Amino acid sequence: MAKKVLSLNDTQTKSQQHSLKSAIANLSDEEFDSFVHNLVMQNNGTDEELSDKLKPLGVELETKKNSKIGPTAMQAGDINLELSTAKRAGQSYYRLIASWNPKDNEFYPATYDLLSIEWDSTVGNITTVTWEIQSM
Repeated sequence: MAKKVLSLNDTQTKSQQHSLKSAIANLSDEEFDSFVHNLVMQNNGTDEELSDKLKPLGVELETKKNSKIGPTAMQAGDINLELSTAKRAGQSYYRLIASWNPKDNEFYPATYDLLSIEWDSTVGNITTVTWEIQSM
């Protein structure tokens, strides 16, 4: 569904708004997380354009590319690391979604390779964690 949403122009998005909004609302949590990840990773426009496209579809999305986040084991220029928050219409919470796409594959990936997401627990809390690895 991400490819379809990204391929639509503003007029097409508006004409399909109700069916797309309903389809997004009916996604399972895992499907919604995957949908947001695919949108962020396949988006060729700006983050703001994507956010504006999703608003009428009942999705709040904010993405920060390499903003106060970054890899420590690789050079920052060797990986595209993005952190997004997404909220679906009718839900009272936001999702935190980290996506990355290295420019080069590691020859010897190690068991200590990890992605750590940390936050101030006085500001927000975590209820569930879902990990999904996708090959692009």
